[in-house]
Amino acid sequence: MGQPYNITMKLKSTGETIRITGQIPSEAWTTLLRFRDEANEFLADLKECENLKVSGTLNWNTTDGLSSEVHDTIKSRDLAMILHHLRPFLLQNEPLEFNRTVNLLQRYIRHEWMGSGFRFLKDLFSGKEFQRQTRITSGDLRVNCERTLMTWINAYEYHRDDDKRRLIEELDARFPAEFSRSLFVSMVIDKVKAIFRFSGVISSLERRGGFAIKFPYYMGDQ
Repeated sequence: MGQPYNITMKLKSTGETIRITGQIPSEAWTTLLRFRDEANEFLADLKECENLKVSGTLNWNTTDGLSSEVHDTIKSRDLAMILHHLRPFLLQNEPLEFNRTVNLLQRYIRHEWMGSGFRFLKDLFSGKEFQRQTRITSGDLRVNCERTLMTWINAYEYHRDDDKRRLIEELDARFPAEFSRSLFVSMVIDKVKAIFRFSGVISSLERRGGFAIKFPYYMGDQ
């Protein structure tokens, strides 16, 4: 036996309502529950963090050149904890890797409205949603993208790779280092948001009588 689901979807602009039902096979459901449980452990530790807000501004004028101001930052020990919990969702070879797990659920819930929600979560996790709002480049290097973020993580947090560290040091020579760090931490927090929103979707599928969604919907607004 798998996990049955019952989802009612309503389009806000027209009032159109669609109900979809189905069943997720046992093996797939077990994987989804493992994802949810891993996310819950992450959340329990996250509640111990002192500050999860990250913000900063980048300024330029003809007198002082480029400068930055970081208004909020995460303590190094809290960032280390977050990146530790992020590993099973982030690394490609992990069974609970985020995109792989979202695609697993999407395989059994096939509807264009739900598909738009799944795409939003994957774009939030990958940084594409951030790039739609703003693109930050330095020469031919796009700064706020997944590749540059992973370079930073591997340079300083996961593997402490010397070659990748040199690339980030080159970036820090163009941008104030504290601004670059706040930017990358902000992208990490977007990944955390995507994980918890998707975990919430999994939990919602367990509800007796199903659950309702109003569209536009961004998987976590309920």
